[in-house]
Amino acid sequence: MYYDADKLSTVLLEIKARRKITNDELGKSIGVSGSQISYVINKKKGLSPKSLRNLCEKYSIDPDTLRDSKETIQKIGTILSKRLQEKRIHLSDLSKGTELHIFDLSDIVSNKREPTRDELKKIAEFLQIDAKILLNKDYLNNIVKIRLALEDMNMNPNHIDAIISFIESNI
Repeated sequence: MYYDADKLSTVLLEIKARRKITNDELGKSIGVSGSQISYVINKKKGLSPKSLRNLCEKYSIDPDTLRDSKETIQKIGTILSKRLQEKRIHLSDLSKGTELHIFDLSDIVSNKREPTRDELKKIAEFLQIDAKILLNKDYLNNIVKIRLALEDMNMNPNHIDAIISFIESNI
């Protein structure tokens, strides 16, 4: 499930306030630690798909209320994946350079979840990408629109990729 880190943080805070429970109690109820709940609330880490399902089932949350645009998430993951390939950086090197867990990075790059703002900033700094571009969903949507327009013109896919890469590297 693709989810919005801001929405998830808000939902966790609402559950804690409504039920008057601690991070530890909330975490235990869905199979994670209290410190993991704190990280998620502060948007420093995400939840695994299993923990997210547990949260939705335990607290009767409609998963759609937590969803983010899959297209945008995939685009962020795709951009990061391309940058890693271009710079010949392995996830293990990115993990060491950003101090983010390799499993979190793997989920982000493979489009399994949206990165938090903190994660994006650390990744952008390490890869020397302007974080504001990655955080700006209008930018990402415009890139998607450009790609679709070029595809509508029946352009060669390799040329489209080259144009998009050029745009991304020069903005």
